[in-house]
Amino acid sequence: MRTIVNGRDIRRTGVGYLADGYFSAAEVGEENICDHVTVGEDDGGRIPVTMVEIIRWSEFEIGPWARATVRQLDAVKRTICVNYGAAGVNHRDEDFTGDGLLEVEWVAWAEGHKPLGEVLDFIRRIVPEGPVGFHNNSNGAYGATGNVVREVREAVAAVEG
Repeated sequence: MRTIVNGRDIRRTGVGYLADGYFSAAEVGEENICDHVTVGEDDGGRIPVTMVEIIRWSEFEIGPWARATVRQLDAVKRTICVNYGAAGVNHRDEDFTGDGLLEVEWVAWAEGHKPLGEVLDFIRRIVPEGPVGFHNNSNGAYGATGNVVREVREAVAAVEG
Protein backbone atom coordinates (compact mmCIF):
# COMPACT_ATOMS: atom_id res chain seq x y z
CA MET A 1 0.00 0.00 0.00
CA ARG A 2 1.58 3.25 -1.12
CA THR A 3 1.90 6.14 1.25
CA ILE A 4 -0.04 9.37 0.69
CA VAL A 5 1.85 12.63 1.32
CA ASN A 6 -0.18 15.86 1.40
CA GLY A 7 -3.02 14.13 -0.43
CA ARG A 8 -0.75 12.82 -3.20
CA ASP A 9 0.68 9.41 -3.95
CA ILE A 10 4.25 9.37 -2.65
CA ARG A 11 5.55 8.48 -6.11
CA ARG A 12 4.20 11.84 -7.37
CA THR A 13 5.77 13.82 -4.54
CA GLY A 14 8.95 15.81 -5.18
CA VAL A 15 12.04 14.32 -3.58
CA GLY A 16 12.79 17.68 -1.92
CA TYR A 17 9.66 17.28 0.19
CA LEU A 18 10.73 13.73 1.11
CA ALA A 19 14.33 14.66 2.04
CA ASP A 20 15.90 12.77 4.93
CA GLY A 21 13.28 10.05 4.53
CA TYR A 22 13.32 6.28 4.82
CA PHE A 23 10.52 4.37 3.09
CA SER A 24 9.75 0.68 2.94
CA ALA A 25 9.52 -0.79 -0.54
CA ALA A 26 5.77 -1.25 -0.06
CA GLU A 27 5.31 2.45 0.76
CA VAL A 28 6.80 3.45 -2.60
CA GLY A 29 5.38 0.60 -4.70
CA GLU A 30 8.71 -1.20 -5.19
CA GLU A 31 8.15 -4.27 -3.02
CA ASN A 32 9.01 -6.61 -5.89
CA ILE A 33 12.40 -4.96 -6.49
CA CYS A 34 13.98 -3.76 -3.26
CA ASP A 35 13.83 -3.71 0.53
CA HIS A 36 13.63 0.05 1.04
CA VAL A 37 14.30 3.49 -0.43
CA THR A 38 16.03 6.43 1.20
CA VAL A 39 15.96 10.08 0.19
CA GLY A 40 19.01 12.01 1.34
CA GLU A 41 19.50 15.51 2.69
CA ASP A 42 18.39 18.52 0.69
CA ASP A 43 21.38 20.87 0.75
CA GLY A 44 19.99 23.11 -1.96
CA GLY A 45 21.43 21.08 -4.83
CA ARG A 46 20.62 17.64 -6.07
CA ILE A 47 19.25 15.10 -3.63
CA PRO A 48 20.41 11.46 -3.50
CA VAL A 49 17.70 8.82 -3.84
CA THR A 50 18.85 5.30 -3.00
CA MET A 51 17.15 2.01 -3.78
CA VAL A 52 18.42 -0.71 -1.41
CA GLU A 53 18.17 -4.51 -1.59
CA ILE A 54 19.42 -6.70 1.24
CA ILE A 55 21.04 -10.11 0.97
CA ARG A 56 22.38 -12.27 3.78
CA TRP A 57 26.02 -13.39 3.74
CA SER A 58 24.91 -16.95 4.48
CA GLU A 59 22.99 -17.07 1.17
CA PHE A 60 26.34 -17.35 -0.63
CA GLU A 61 27.41 -20.45 1.36
CA ILE A 62 31.05 -19.33 1.36
CA GLY A 63 31.61 -19.63 5.09
CA PRO A 64 30.34 -17.98 8.26
CA TRP A 65 30.14 -14.20 8.50
CA ALA A 66 32.31 -14.20 11.64
CA ARG A 67 35.20 -15.64 9.61
CA ALA A 68 34.73 -13.61 6.44
CA THR A 69 37.98 -12.10 5.23
CA VAL A 70 38.55 -8.67 3.76
CA ARG A 71 39.47 -10.36 0.46
CA GLN A 72 36.19 -12.30 0.42
CA LEU A 73 34.16 -9.20 1.23
CA ASP A 74 35.97 -7.18 -1.45
CA ALA A 75 35.32 -9.93 -4.02
CA VAL A 76 31.62 -10.00 -3.13
CA LYS A 77 31.29 -6.20 -3.33
CA ARG A 78 33.23 -5.96 -6.58
CA THR A 79 31.19 -8.74 -8.22
CA ILE A 80 27.86 -7.19 -7.27
CA CYS A 81 28.90 -3.64 -8.23
CA VAL A 82 30.38 -4.66 -11.59
CA ASN A 83 27.75 -7.23 -12.62
CA TYR A 84 24.68 -5.34 -11.36
CA GLY A 85 25.72 -1.70 -11.62
CA ALA A 86 25.38 -1.08 -7.89
CA ALA A 87 26.78 2.15 -6.49
CA GLY A 88 27.96 0.32 -3.42
CA VAL A 89 27.54 -2.57 -1.02
CA ASN A 90 27.51 -1.86 2.70
CA HIS A 91 27.73 -4.55 5.34
CA ARG A 92 26.67 -4.93 8.94
CA ASP A 93 26.25 -7.64 11.54
CA GLU A 94 22.83 -9.00 12.28
CA ASP A 95 22.94 -9.42 16.02
CA PHE A 96 20.31 -12.07 16.64
CA THR A 97 21.58 -14.59 14.05
CA GLY A 98 25.27 -13.76 13.84
CA ASP A 99 24.88 -13.48 10.06
CA GLY A 100 26.03 -10.54 7.98
CA LEU A 101 23.71 -8.39 5.95
CA LEU A 102 24.84 -6.81 2.71
CA GLU A 103 22.93 -3.73 1.59
CA VAL A 104 23.24 -3.32 -2.18
CA GLU A 105 22.59 0.28 -3.27
CA TRP A 106 21.66 2.01 -6.51
CA VAL A 107 21.71 5.82 -6.35
CA ALA A 108 20.38 8.64 -8.51
CA TRP A 109 20.75 12.35 -7.80
CA ALA A 110 17.69 14.48 -8.51
CA GLU A 111 16.48 18.04 -8.25
CA GLY A 112 14.00 18.57 -5.43
CA HIS A 113 10.99 19.04 -7.69
CA LYS A 114 11.44 15.63 -9.41
CA PRO A 115 8.75 13.15 -8.35
CA LEU A 116 10.06 10.15 -6.46
CA GLY A 117 8.43 7.74 -8.93
CA GLU A 118 10.34 9.29 -11.84
CA VAL A 119 13.63 8.97 -9.98
CA LEU A 120 12.98 5.31 -9.11
CA ASP A 121 12.00 4.59 -12.71
CA PHE A 122 15.24 6.28 -13.81
CA ILE A 123 17.29 4.01 -11.51
CA ARG A 124 15.66 0.95 -13.07
CA ARG A 125 16.16 2.25 -16.65
CA ILE A 126 19.70 3.58 -16.40
CA VAL A 127 21.07 0.28 -15.11
CA PRO A 128 18.98 -2.45 -16.78
CA GLU A 129 20.83 -5.23 -14.99
CA GLY A 130 20.70 -3.19 -11.75
CA PRO A 131 18.07 -3.58 -9.04
CA VAL A 132 15.71 -5.62 -11.20
CA GLY A 133 18.49 -7.89 -12.47
CA PHE A 134 19.94 -8.31 -9.00
CA HIS A 135 16.54 -9.09 -7.50
CA ASN A 136 15.63 -11.57 -10.25
CA ASN A 137 19.05 -13.24 -10.31
CA SER A 138 19.07 -13.66 -6.57
CA ASN A 139 15.47 -14.93 -6.52
CA GLY A 140 14.48 -12.02 -4.38
CA ALA A 141 17.67 -12.14 -2.31
CA TYR A 142 16.43 -14.24 0.63
CA GLY A 143 16.70 -17.91 -0.25
CA ALA A 144 18.92 -16.91 -3.17
CA THR A 145 19.99 -19.60 -5.61
CA GLY A 146 20.28 -17.59 -8.82
CA ASN A 147 23.20 -16.19 -10.77
CA VAL A 148 24.24 -13.74 -8.04
CA VAL A 149 25.13 -16.61 -5.73
CA ARG A 150 27.08 -18.47 -8.43
CA GLU A 151 28.91 -15.31 -9.52
CA VAL A 152 29.88 -14.46 -5.95
CA ARG A 153 31.05 -18.00 -5.18
CA GLU A 154 33.23 -17.97 -8.31
CA ALA A 155 34.72 -14.58 -7.41
CA VAL A 156 35.51 -15.68 -3.85
CA ALA A 157 37.02 -18.96 -5.09
CA ALA A 158 39.26 -16.97 -7.45
CA VAL A 159 40.69 -14.82 -4.62
CA GLU A 160 41.15 -17.82 -2.34
CA GLY A 161 42.49 -19.90 -5.20
